Amino acid sequence: MSEPAGNRDDVRPCRQQPRAMRVVRLEVKSRWRTGAEGFIIRSIDCDFVVVVLLNRGSRDGKAEVRPPEHLVIPAPVVRALPRTQTWGKVSFSKFPQLQRCRDRWDLVQRALDIRPRRVRIVSHGTE
Repeated sequence: MSEPAGNRDDVRPCRQQPRAMRVVRLEVKSRWRTGAEGFIIRSIDCDFVVVVLLNRGSRDGKAEVRPPEHLVIPAPVVRALPRTQTWGKVSFSKFPQLQRCRDRWDLVQRALDIRPRRVRIVSHGTE
């Protein structure tokens, strides 16, 4: 069985603006558990890292299920964050600007030179 595309290092989602021929490379990292403490990223070969906090509760059932959160972080910011040597884990507690990155899709739009407009994120299965 082949590995899911989301787990392969060679697959990078991107958003393209056809008229301007601009490409923005996104590295998407997701965390299933509500109250996740950070994310793992070994190489930062992208323009933005998008951390999707799915907030699906916890395995023991004690954590609350909440709506997903999206953190849009410019790659230079992620590169400057302290990471563990072996796993490359970024701890949210060592990232004081975390709240400023919440739903910052306008940064991607600006990089693509798209006029700002309201971006709607549709999440499935979050009832």
